[in-house]
Amino acid sequence: MSETPHKELLEMITRAMKIEAKAVELYEKTAKTLTNAAVKLLIEELGMDSAKHLKMYQTVERVLKETPYSFKDFDEQRWIDKEVAKRDLKQHIEVENQMIELLKEQIKNVKQPTIKAIFKHIYEDELRHHKILMQVIGSL
Repeated sequence: MSETPHKELLEMITRAMKIEAKAVELYEKTAKTLTNAAVKLLIEELGMDSAKHLKMYQTVERVLKETPYSFKDFDEQRWIDKEVAKRDLKQHIEVENQMIELLKEQIKNVKQPTIKAIFKHIYEDELRHHKILMQVIGSL
């Protein structure tokens, strides 16, 4: 393999992918042993996050290994119709906002700690989704 300008970064990504793959394996193994549905759900969520991280590392690795190096796969300039994309993304934001408002109210009212923890996880994801969508729209 020829020397790449991203050798150190690729080495880190390789290590990170191994760690994330191990995490997925461990979360799956642990989830199989649990009988408490709420705790099992939270462990499975962590496993899904690790699987998502693994896929993200794999994508960055693929892009860094392209010759010539380019982030063309991530270039929003390739979108066919930016106004259609913005309209569609704004619909996603509306849905995220609805979920954020619904969860904000429920988190205040739910007394059961594990259910509250699950709702808080979802709420934090919805906030993160909203932020990502806003960044994408802003880049179009």
